[in-house]
Amino acid sequence: MKSNVAGPTLPAEAAYHRGRRPGNKSRPGGQTFGVILVAAGMAAGSLTALGNAAAAAAPASPIEVPAFGGAATAAQPASPIEASAFGNYGPTGPVPAVGTRILGGTAYFAEGPGTAPGFIFPFYDPQDCTPVNIGQLVQLMYRPLYWYGNDNSPTIDYNYSVGQPPVFSDGNTTVTVTLNSYRWSDGEQVTSRDVEFWMNMMFAERTHWCGYLPGYFPDNVASVSYPNSSTFVLHLKQAYNPTWFTYNELSQITPLPIAWDRTSFSGRAPRPTAAHLPDTTARGIGAVYKFLYGLAKSTADYAKSPIWSIVDGPWELKSISAAGEVTYVPNPDYSGSPKPSLSSLVLVPFTSDEALLNVIKLGGPNALEVADLGDEYLPQLKSVVAEGYTATNFAPSEISYFPLNLHNPKFGALFSQTYFRQALAHLVDQQGWIIHLMDGYAAPTYGPVPSAPPNSRADSEESADPYPFSLSDAANILKTHGWANVAPGKTAYCAKPGTRPGECGAGVVKGLKVAFNLDAESGATITDEEVQDLKNQAAQVGIVLDLTEHPWAQVAGAAVDCGPGGSARPGSAQCNWTAEDWGAGWIFLPDYLPTGEPIFYTGSAADYEGWSDARTNALIAATITVPAGQSQAALDAYENYIIQQVPVVFIPTATGDPVPASVQLTSQHLGGYSNNLFALLTPENWYLTK
Repeated sequence: MKSNVAGPTLPAEAAYHRGRRPGNKSRPGGQTFGVILVAAGMAAGSLTALGNAAAAAAPASPIEVPAFGGAATAAQPASPIEASAFGNYGPTGPVPAVGTRILGGTAYFAEGPGTAPGFIFPFYDPQDCTPVNIGQLVQLMYRPLYWYGNDNSPTIDYNYSVGQPPVFSDGNTTVTVTLNSYRWSDGEQVTSRDVEFWMNMMFAERTHWCGYLPGYFPDNVASVSYPNSSTFVLHLKQAYNPTWFTYNELSQITPLPIAWDRTSFSGRAPRPTAAHLPDTTARGIGAVYKFLYGLAKSTADYAKSPIWSIVDGPWELKSISAAGEVTYVPNPDYSGSPKPSLSSLVLVPFTSDEALLNVIKLGGPNALEVADLGDEYLPQLKSVVAEGYTATNFAPSEISYFPLNLHNPKFGALFSQTYFRQALAHLVDQQGWIIHLMDGYAAPTYGPVPSAPPNSRADSEESADPYPFSLSDAANILKTHGWANVAPGKTAYCAKPGTRPGECGAGVVKGLKVAFNLDAESGATITDEEVQDLKNQAAQVGIVLDLTEHPWAQVAGAAVDCGPGGSARPGSAQCNWTAEDWGAGWIFLPDYLPTGEPIFYTGSAADYEGWSDARTNALIAATITVPAGQSQAALDAYENYIIQQVPVVFIPTATGDPVPASVQLTSQHLGGYSNNLFALLTPENWYLTK
């Protein structure tokens, strides 16, 4: 694809939530995509049809004919690996192991290529707020108030949480939390004073917190009281849905040890009973934040720091190298359960998928107990598994999509037509992409709630494609709304402007041609193949896509909200973008309940397309404010409406957790390994066998 003018770099707060696939991945084989299949007298234009016909046409050999000419190649049916991966997203308990459990030993965990953890402060800013830093560094040592995602489920595990279940009262305007008995490694008890330390920092430094959205936590808290050492009480400004508040607001609290409540290393570390500590004033807590944040930027000093050595989690940091190798040992004073069985845990850095594969081939499970095999190496999966691994297809809590600029000066009126977005959805061959572009290692995305792994959040509407791949359906939608030249090799144009039935819709001018730019992430083969196929299919119904590519940060950064309350001024040069595909979408962390306030509410931080719809706003507001017994019904109503409206172009979500677009490899001699849906590690459960 040709290069276009580069867009702006992506703001850090947006980069955190926008999931991304790994970078440059070569594809095995010489597959041709965006094809017309001719076999056994049957014609089809989709990758889905290619897979179905390949199985049905034996012994005849189906022939792939590239949509715009070129040499024909013999089509290959989906492999057994692909078939087993599609729709199978791993166990809800530990991955099975063989042998007899032994005490001690070292487990080696492969970091994702080029993604070593490197920020330790639990009050992480948007720039450093990544799943890798959270799951592979911070929360191994500093336990949050609540722990989410164990056993492949999007729920709270109170056995791993510092806080007991919250109690809502006074019409859901008061939240009382009692702490479990946890102890810091310096001997002090984890108390409500440690929560107060966190809340004081949150109130004063909220704009530095990665999960901050104006109007939400802590803005929605009127006051906090601390009646005793094990209890704190939040007094809210209005009633909230208890489920939502627990999963999206209380999820942001991590108790901080009072020993950190200092602005320098001069003097002794403060004790919890000390009066007039810096955190009790706005100026003082600002100085504390600046001091701790500065320390967190010095990775080389982590292991010897008198600050970071005070932990309440099951692990202590022994060492961290400049290359990103991290070694943990058990915290002997850990008061939670279970306590680590391993003697140590080593996170091993890699510069590329190829380097990781070489270690897997040379050492196998003896070198790495846990690793991820990039999807470009799936043809070698059987031989890798034969070395003594179990391969699992885990899915993250994520949805993938790309936005259209609903306020583009030329095409915004067209993109704002529901029928056009529905027609475009009919051109996205999700099943074909999953099987033939992603080797089965992806989940379909039909709406705003992750459907994989199967969970109670996603209703039945998320499991069936409301706009299945169909050139004829897409063409009929356009024709019945006033468009002409809806045919291959043509450029469709609005022949009947207006707002009556059979016309193009409000604001769409006569003669407007459907030819616009789709800008995509460079260096990502899967994304490249997807947009190429979409371009080919769209051309069959008169939609011309001009494909360009840029680095991920520029693509994601170009998608700015030009709608009401958005970050860009309508009519400005920033608002000239049309469609931006950064290869993923949205990760639900640390807002674990997939309600829509951060992504589809008017003017929200990630409303990149500029979606502004009163019905959407009302449904989102309901998910936040309804009583607990109506929580799921409110979520269902919101997700079903978004599915029908398709405010964005939904695309398959690559599986792989904690590393996207990969398959998890677990040594058959490592017991206790289970997937956390939010990429949090729980190695205190792991043990070696012989």
